[in-house]
Amino acid sequence: MNRIFITGDTHGGWRGFSGEMARFKKFEKFESALCKDDFLIIAGDFGFVWNMFQSDAREEQWLKYFNERKFTTLFIDGNHENFDRLNAYEISEFAGGKVHKISQSVYHLMRGQVYEIAGRKIFTMGGAFSIDRDRRELGFSWWEGEMISQADICEANANLAKHGFNVDIIITHTCPRFVIPRVIKLSMAAKIDDVNSKILQDFYDKIEFKKWYFGHFHEDFKIDDKFRVIYQEIEEIRL
Repeated sequence: MNRIFITGDTHGGWRGFSGEMARFKKFEKFESALCKDDFLIIAGDFGFVWNMFQSDAREEQWLKYFNERKFTTLFIDGNHENFDRLNAYEISEFAGGKVHKISQSVYHLMRGQVYEIAGRKIFTMGGAFSIDRDRRELGFSWWEGEMISQADICEANANLAKHGFNVDIIITHTCPRFVIPRVIKLSMAAKIDDVNSKILQDFYDKIEFKKWYFGHFHEDFKIDDKFRVIYQEIEEIRL
């Protein structure tokens, strides 16, 4: 069976190419055993499609790097994304769900989709609230579209119904509300009260699943047998 790996927020390599590359250099040791039907999934805040109108040299350098890997890179959106540019890509189909094909080997897994990837059913839902939006500039460092919409919810329910609300893996950017206090301090009320986490709580209540992975909180640890918050580590998903 082909393999799936997952990591957390990359934020467009904000540490610089060499700084962010440390995460992927560790992963390159697996490459000799991988192929394009193996996958690395980034759990939101991908950020490599970021500039206002078009790519720049840094974006092109990163996308070239991902295209040259033996595996295929997939990502869900987070809250820190240029949604204007992401949504300008043509929608196509991949593994049974809707995607934006960003480059030769990089795909944006869209909200509310169920994919069949490497023999597993994967439900995806990007989006979260930016608690730092008041320090960002609309159209330059923050874009509307970060919140899960009613259309996203309807899309998700329709796709999940086709699979009896039963999947193997759920990948989101934030997480259900009841999980948040196990990840962050209760004093961080802005993240606890994120309406997106309440929406994910509703999905939690009606979906059967084996594993749920999420990013957003810049933490790396296993919460219990089902939930895992992921950031800089790269973990193979095993069921």
